[in-house]
Amino acid sequence: MDLGFIQTLDVQILVGVGVAIVAIAIGAVFLLSSKKPKGLTSVRALPLI
Repeated sequence: MDLGFIQTLDVQILVGVGVAIVAIAIGAVFLLSSKKPKGLTSVRALPLI
């Protein structure tokens, strides 16, 4: 196995996880701040995930 490839992959995974966490946090803030009915917001949130 190429150790350099594994280290690069680790960085990419960490960046991906970080971006996912930020996206989930933004989605949570959007849903919590939304004044629309819960059914509409939950259906609307599915494509964002």
